[in-house]
Amino acid sequence: MNNSENIQIIQSKTRFKKDFGLTLRNVHYQILFQIIADFFAFWLSYIIQYFIRFKLGLFENHFVPSFFDFLITGTVVVLYWYLLFFLAGMYKNWYERSPFDEIFTALKVIFVGCIIVVFFI
Repeated sequence: MNNSENIQIIQSKTRFKKDFGLTLRNVHYQILFQIIADFFAFWLSYIIQYFIRFKLGLFENHFVPSFFDFLITGTVVVLYWYLLFFLAGMYKNWYERSPFDEIFTALKVIFVGCIIVVFFI
């Protein structure tokens, strides 16, 4: 191999990395990371709420949901929060807005989402 072939190989590898974005700076990876992190956060919060409500014995319960009911309602709750966060524009590039704007937007979405749940219940 001569020197020009080596340069072409290095340029093609660099172009591949730039085109297909094998780093976390790629917007698609950021959005995927946000969706996965939100998935675990939504389910974890739902599981903690279920445990406090039905398993600790702090509240009197006449009905304890089955595992199937737990999965169905958990899925509905997770989809509800995904929809609210999506409509609020939370799934975007990290570098487009400041962290403070991100935090305050998330708090506003959570507040409005809780108010909606209270009114519908």
